[in-house]
Amino acid sequence: MFGQMKLLYVSPERLQSSSFIPVIERLPLEYIVVDEAHCVSMWGYDFRPSYLQITEVRKWHPKVPIIALTATATEEVIKDMSDKLALRQPIVYKAGFLRPNLKFGVLVVEDKRSKCLSLIAKLKGPAVVYVRNRRLTREIAGMLKARKLSSTYYHAGLDQETRKKTNKNF
Repeated sequence: MFGQMKLLYVSPERLQSSSFIPVIERLPLEYIVVDEAHCVSMWGYDFRPSYLQITEVRKWHPKVPIIALTATATEEVIKDMSDKLALRQPIVYKAGFLRPNLKFGVLVVEDKRSKCLSLIAKLKGPAVVYVRNRRLTREIAGMLKARKLSSTYYHAGLDQETRKKTNKNF
């Protein structure tokens, strides 16, 4: 099983699972990669404390390098996540946020929901709409469904099975 595996993507919570720990202990890891690593600093203290436990993997793999990836970290967050992940002599690569595959803009509009609908109507393919809170995620998803657009909501308050299903469907 292990010889054919090239990538194993797990949540920080899974790393603490009593059923998963014996597996991670035996895996022949070459790298530990923390995607969206800013969450270690931003969410690790209260929202998802398991982010602060990611370095526990080093108990079983002390020499395996950790790579922390993020596109949204301030200098303060970089320092904090480096400390929390126990990064040894981190090398930081920085690039600007202007990339050809991303589009950014600021629009001042009175009716945000209508503008959201018109922007989504112009897209070819899936989209992610970020909103301020859990209640709005449900409302926006409902609004899109009412207009016959395939949609659902996703937030940290969902149970693990729902989150898993939603990710798979996306």
